[in-house]
Amino acid sequence: RYNIAVSKRIKLILEALRARNIAVIQNGIDHQLIQSIPPIKEYQSDVIYAGRLTYEKKVERLVQAIHRLKKELSDIKCLIVGDGPKKPRLKKLIRRLHLEENIELLNPVNSYEKYISILKASKVFVLPSIREGFSIVTLEANAAGLPVITFKHPMNAANDLIIHGYNGYKIPPDSKELAAYIQEALMNYTTMKIYGVRIASLYDWSNITKTLEKYYEHLLTT
Repeated sequence: RYNIAVSKRIKLILEALRARNIAVIQNGIDHQLIQSIPPIKEYQSDVIYAGRLTYEKKVERLVQAIHRLKKELSDIKCLIVGDGPKKPRLKKLIRRLHLEENIELLNPVNSYEKYISILKASKVFVLPSIREGFSIVTLEANAAGLPVITFKHPMNAANDLIIHGYNGYKIPPDSKELAAYIQEALMNYTTMKIYGVRIASLYDWSNITKTLEKYYEHLLTT
């Protein structure tokens, strides 16, 4: 039997389960489509998160970071797009920290084009997750021109997509560190945009499918 893993970290997990003959072929994005979609001005923000609101996503660290940043950047705007079991707790935390004017919770959007246009209306993407099998959203955010800040963790494969200081930052899972790097990213996002778009282009489906085709051709000759 032959297996395909979308990241080196998934490959290690499969090997621990005694799987063998594992090739790593990563996921891709429609880079050209993302480039063609304009931002929606009504959703302008400084910081954005999009994804499930679950335990491993640690979105509460983002809320805490915005609370810290508000002391210096009183009008900072953060958009959290998603749904999940942690949403009620996040709402309570936002109210308790008096961040209703700074953080908006937005339900998931059912249009991919609208989702990308919302990404493009922001400046920095934060993925405070401790577990990602690959993280297509990291590529989508980079392709949309946003540096991505994510947490260092052995189970977070988004780390493999980030070159620290170029298309994003890999940082300890701490809200104080996150606040500091959000501020740095907001100062550097116009420069980092160039690197992010360039790196994300490598994962266009046209490149990924070529790799997949070569792998299948190899299997047919073995």
